[in-house]
Amino acid sequence: MILYNDEITVYRHAEGTYVKGVWQEGKLINITRINASVQPVSGRDMMTLPEGEMQKIRFKIYTENTYEFALTDIIKYKDNMYKVIFDNNWSEAPFLNHTKVYIGDVQ
Repeated sequence: MILYNDEITVYRHAEGTYVKGVWQEGKLINITRINASVQPVSGRDMMTLPEGEMQKIRFKIYTENTYEFALTDIIKYKDNMYKVIFDNNWSEAPFLNHTKVYIGDVQ
């Protein structure tokens, strides 16, 4: 049983635009707040991650929420900002109803 007692906030960059011929990146906008279980990454988790991603990962997040994370999403957890590194969405499987997302430091 997983307890979803942590709160995370999901941010996404708004679309950028040209201003007087100069590209301006979109600002971060608050998308949603989600109750989740935020846990440290285990050695077993590290073995399942794609090559080159292991050093970037800080936490894994479990959520029952149906929100679809994007690899460009920024997650705020305990006043720190992280980015989504790897999304392991199991919501389409008939016997599982959760999403597992790995997050790491914003660079």
